[in-house]
Amino acid sequence: MDLKDELRKKFPISRFEYSPKIKIYGGAFLCGTPFDSNISANEVFDLLNTVYGPPNLDTDGVMFIDKKTTWTWVFKTKHGLLTCYDFKGGWSVGYGHDKTKDFSLSVSSKLRKEGENFLSAVIRGIARMKVLESDLEKENKKNPLVNILRAIGAARILLTKACAEGSLMEGLVLYASLIDGLLRMAIVLKEQIIKKTMAVNEDLIFQKGKKYISERNIIAMAKDLNIIDKNIYGELNELYDFRNRAVHRFFITHLKYAELPPYLIRYEEVFNKINEIIYTLESEQIKKKVGMTVLHTSTEEEKNESIKDSLKKIDSEIRHIKPPPRKFIFPNEDY
Repeated sequence: MDLKDELRKKFPISRFEYSPKIKIYGGAFLCGTPFDSNISANEVFDLLNTVYGPPNLDTDGVMFIDKKTTWTWVFKTKHGLLTCYDFKGGWSVGYGHDKTKDFSLSVSSKLRKEGENFLSAVIRGIARMKVLESDLEKENKKNPLVNILRAIGAARILLTKACAEGSLMEGLVLYASLIDGLLRMAIVLKEQIIKKTMAVNEDLIFQKGKKYISERNIIAMAKDLNIIDKNIYGELNELYDFRNRAVHRFFITHLKYAELPPYLIRYEEVFNKINEIIYTLESEQIKKKVGMTVLHTSTEEEKNESIKDSLKKIDSEIRHIKPPPRKFIFPNEDY
């Protein structure tokens, strides 16, 4: 199921035409969110980003004073321009106008009606989106492959955050977890090539009850299948032993926190090598036309959806990608 296609079938996109190139001319409040709608600005962002794509970035000289407003979509209608924007955590619909043209500040009743129709369309669209996402999540839970792909994406997001914040112990654990996940995927890819199948050995990627294949066994399997050579095998085992010592014996040995950085560098080097191995295996699948890999260049929209999906492994309440950054005059001003 394609969430975007399903939402676009119900949303009146022909009545509210959007292009990222439509300029933001400013405007004013037209109609606000109904008090009983219980819809957050993040949900509106999620819907509009899915249906139309990213918000307008061409500000055409408009100055954003502070972070009270972080995103804006401008729509062309029969009766003028409508803007949908966030404000102090809420969201509203306003009218836009080109200041170089003669524009009456008394908004016509027709444009106001358009704004009210747009509000209703958003409310219905979000209700529909929640149902579709719930159905999609039920489908995904039946597929362990979705979970491990989410986990790999989530680990990469968390690892970037840990490195930026200098969280060495968290980085150590995340590197180990991420490499374990990548090796499991590498084994899946290799087995598909050997067996000339698209079937996935779920024992490799999902724990059922108490039965699971340990990290140490995964490293050994990768070596036996010639996915990794003896040098990477030896390095992974050394890093495995250090990680366990750092986590389990930090309090009962003379290990110092300052000893971690060299091991994180070694983990990064192994991580890059295994990433290259994954790429090679995927390329081999494409060349031999076996397995689950298909030739495809991801669009920016698909990359955003992948990030959004990975965030669900971190917190299922995270439902939206952050708006693109804008420059503000007073970026740190409180609401």
